[in-house]
Amino acid sequence: MPDGFALWSALGIKVPPLFSGIAGGIVGAWVDGKSGARAWFVYVICGGLTGAYLGDWASHFMPYGDSISAGFIVGGCAMILMRLLRGQIAKLDPKLAGSSTDSMEGK
Repeated sequence: MPDGFALWSALGIKVPPLFSGIAGGIVGAWVDGKSGARAWFVYVICGGLTGAYLGDWASHFMPYGDSISAGFIVGGCAMILMRLLRGQIAKLDPKLAGSSTDSMEGK
């Protein structure tokens, strides 16, 4: 990679899976029918980060493909993975997971 990507590499971010994860996040937001800039922003960021960090790992479980295609798939499923993770955390400690309705009720 060019020297401009040295910082990315130092952080453990692989650029091709990052961009494929971002694309997966865009597709995930579109398929889920989310609207609003905040929802799309969260999907894209979450997709990019999961694609960058989990794309290479996920490629070991795919019979065909590489970290780029795995990054796209993982990025598209990122919000589903985050919902599952939050659900498991809520089972262990409900206060740690929080609730989206707490802030609406003024608690």
